[in-house]
Amino acid sequence: MAAPIDIWANFLANHKLTPQRVPNQMILVQLCKKLSETGETPKYKPYHARLKSRELVCKIAMTNGIDLAAIKHNCKVAMSRGLLDAWNKAYQEVYGSAYGTAGAKEADRRDIMTSVRKAHPNIKL
Repeated sequence: MAAPIDIWANFLANHKLTPQRVPNQMILVQLCKKLSETGETPKYKPYHARLKSRELVCKIAMTNGIDLAAIKHNCKVAMSRGLLDAWNKAYQEVYGSAYGTAGAKEADRRDIMTSVRKAHPNIKL
């Protein structure tokens, strides 16, 4: 059986937070250490459990002052879309606003109603 810190590191790697993509690897080490101290392990199946694991990662990161959205790789957010969605949800619960919004293509694909689209429903972004 692998150590809990290794299991959490693998979970973060599945969400594109790897040492190659993160400039300061000590942030990942600190986050994995804090996650392993919770006594929980990440779940992959069913999907609902994976969402709960993502939420736990975001909440632990926020309580320890780790800004996952500030980690950039090639001038883009380094984490995966799924983890970014969980981050935005947790950020909105804590601070009352979302960090980032989906782009126009993603908004059309997911049929997201942004404030501009609500005000002007006939406009294509």
